[in-house]
Amino acid sequence: MQKFTFTVEIVSDGHEVDVIDVRQRLSKAVRGVHGRTYDAVNIDDITDLGTQGLKVWAKRRMGVSLANPKPPKKKKVKVEAVETVEEASQPVEA
Repeated sequence: MQKFTFTVEIVSDGHEVDVIDVRQRLSKAVRGVHGRTYDAVNIDDITDLGTQGLKVWAKRRMGVSLANPKPPKKKKVKVEAVETVEEASQPVEA
């Protein structure tokens, strides 16, 4: 026999998720697997995510950045003072 472990994470934007219903649906789907199977579908943890927690979760688990884009940096322009030597090299008229 082989044991398969799946992790399902659901993040909701404030809408209530019926965790009992989700558990029952997952359990029912597993029972549809052919052959002799035993299943244990459990609810492990429910965590409230803040804005920063959601951004971190999305980036680490989904590879998606939810951060607001930073404004482009302004390019610095260098201004250099250039001395001209022309005035000193011209002969003085008397």
